[in-house]
Amino acid sequence: MGLYEKNMNLLKMKEKEQLWKWIDEDVAYLDMASLTHRNFKKNYSAISRAAAIILDLRNYPDDYVVLDIARNFVPEKSYFAYIVYPDVHWPGKLRYGLSSNLIGSKDCYKGKLIVLVDENTQSYSEYLTMMLQANPNTVVVGSPSSGADGNIDYFVFPGVVITIFTSLGVVYPDLSPTQRTGIRVDYQVEPTLSSIREKRDVILEKGIEIACLYAPINP
Repeated sequence: MGLYEKNMNLLKMKEKEQLWKWIDEDVAYLDMASLTHRNFKKNYSAISRAAAIILDLRNYPDDYVVLDIARNFVPEKSYFAYIVYPDVHWPGKLRYGLSSNLIGSKDCYKGKLIVLVDENTQSYSEYLTMMLQANPNTVVVGSPSSGADGNIDYFVFPGVVITIFTSLGVVYPDLSPTQRTGIRVDYQVEPTLSSIREKRDVILEKGIEIACLYAPINP
């Protein structure tokens, strides 16, 4: 069984679980690792009144949840990335195009979004983070992401040697790259030896600290 199949099985197993928790009456946390189109509504509706939501993207969510995220967390008529692609008629020439049509909703979440990232935030997860950054209320917290944003293409050499490569570039609207550099992080947080020994999640701790600025946590 391949990694993709294992991830899909894990998603199905956890699909019915509660993926959210309240940090305080004003701050909620949502683990996106097992978030799918089928369980998004019940998990989001439970915390939609929060003044701040911490979205944990240190994982790889289900592909089909992208539209739910766009509708509920991104302002109306937003765009967040350009795709760089080769012009097959002019070898060596690259062209730019919007990653998608305008997305979002006027009824999207109006509170503060704290997005947690690290090296496990890769490819599709990085793309989702860029989408969430189209919301001016989004703050990204964590360590550098993988820098693997973009599609994958397969090519089979003689002898059935299978290779995988990225054929498209992904850049921010100002043309800043994401591949090999990772997505933009507003607050850099790195685990320390002491935090690892103590089994502390310093990235989540920082996310909660920032959430306090917008939704004070009661003692």
